Amino acid sequence: MQLLLTGRASELDKAMVASCLSALGSRLWPAIFLSMLLAAILSVFASHALGGPLYRLEAIGKRLAAGEFIAPIRVREGDDLQGMAAVLDQAVGTLRHALARIREQEGVARERLGALQGELAAGQVPAAALSGRLQEIAAQLEGIEETLGPFQI
Repeated sequence: MQLLLTGRASELDKAMVASCLSALGSRLWPAIFLSMLLAAILSVFASHALGGPLYRLEAIGKRLAAGEFIAPIRVREGDDLQGMAAVLDQAVGTLRHALARIREQEGVARERLGALQGELAAGQVPAAALSGRLQEIAAQLEGIEETLGPFQI
């Protein structure tokens, strides 16, 4: 106490302060070590909790970029990015539905065009019917445009 008040201390006071600091150090270093160990363990768990779902979403994104519109997107129950996966799954579902409609409409248009080409080559299409058949094909193409309408391409 005299050390704090006057700045001077007896040898006994100095020894007592050194003893207290030594005792504090012997208790403090193990606590610091355990805190650092706990922080390292928690950081591994935290990185895996976030890294695992991100890795799976990245793999799904690569498959989508390759044109592979896969089955529903799922992550493990309780993963941090479950909401993001649900939104991505909804977007993929919308794209999958639109592509299926476009494929169907394109198939009908292609079929009608092929039939019309065959009939024209055989000379079996009267001029009056030609306009109606072309309008049917144009309607299929308009259906494709309508399906693509909501997408900003």
